[in-house]
Amino acid sequence: MRKIAFLLLLVICFFKLQAQSITVTQEWNSLIKSLRDENWQETNRLSILCLDKVTASKTEDDIAALLRYMCIFSESALVNFNNVTQDEAIKKVAQFEGQAIMLPAYPVSVKFAPNSILTCNYKTDSLFISATNRAGTNIFCFEYIIPGNKWRLEDFNSSAGKFYRLKGILKSISTEGHILFPRFKLIIDQVTYTSENH
Repeated sequence: MRKIAFLLLLVICFFKLQAQSITVTQEWNSLIKSLRDENWQETNRLSILCLDKVTASKTEDDIAALLRYMCIFSESALVNFNNVTQDEAIKKVAQFEGQAIMLPAYPVSVKFAPNSILTCNYKTDSLFISATNRAGTNIFCFEYIIPGNKWRLEDFNSSAGKFYRLKGILKSISTEGHILFPRFKLIIDQVTYTSENH
């Protein structure tokens, strides 16, 4: 349960999103397949291609925010597997700073687990996600979440196991783990959290 495939986490988001033309294209279908197959090179190419097709009036919508995250996540996977250098990767994703990104739906957890929403030092004014591949063997991103409205600790703890979709502004993105386990570090500000358990 804790090592849920990135694709499965995304699918929960997809069903909650308002239908948009980009989601009915062949590129979108191929993007979903590449995520399922963990083909990070193709995921990266297709997420950028789909993002480029988002119209100017839709750049702050959920689909665009999710596509930005897909670009970042797949780029970090390429860094982790040494397909690109950290310098090359950061140049490709730095453009997303200051823009909205939306993470896939993740479960709340009161103890450490990858691909889960965790507290930082048992406080909810900042949260943490360690985003990995399907097997949980490769950490692609450390994500630091700053909620726009503080999540009461009691409410957070009682939400354990429930899935939430997080959306906010990418405040900064940098690289870490320069020798071992290279990855991205994201700081996401003004985050809203929406339950996926309806």
